[in-house]
Amino acid sequence: MFEDCKNPQAPEKPHPRYTTKAEKRARIERLFPLVVAGARRSEIMQFCATKTDWGCAERTIDYYIAAANELLEAESRTHRELEVGRALRRLHILYARSVAVEDLPTALAVQREINALLGLRAPTWFAIADERQQEYSELEAVEAKRLAILMRNTYDVPALPAPGLEQSGTH
Repeated sequence: MFEDCKNPQAPEKPHPRYTTKAEKRARIERLFPLVVAGARRSEIMQFCATKTDWGCAERTIDYYIAAANELLEAESRTHRELEVGRALRRLHILYARSVAVEDLPTALAVQREINALLGLRAPTWFAIADERQQEYSELEAVEAKRLAILMRNTYDVPALPAPGLEQSGTH
């Protein structure tokens, strides 16, 4: 219907060439190592101007940099369980190899890493229940003892006995 309205003498303008999704992805992947290496924006712009034939505007390159940063963030998100399992397996292999060659200092160091990874060297938490059925860590129990003594001695008020606090007859 509207074909008749075109000016037959007007030259046909070439349609601007759009970048395909595959080209965009390839460009982002080409900039990715620069982003990982910590290149500044100006360095990436210089790289694009001298080492590529993209002919992109700075705004487009900024888009590619942002996409490369998003890709880096996505790769940085790890599944903790997977990484712990992988690290644990590697440590077990190192431990077995160290014991096989009778390198006991290395075996001990690897075992310490395994213990740290699994939290076996973490502070021990234990439950001490008072009349209110509260649980205390070792540090909290010490602080509770100090507070109970302070309450009795300073304010001359009977305080709830702290866990493990010896009952003495004096205030």
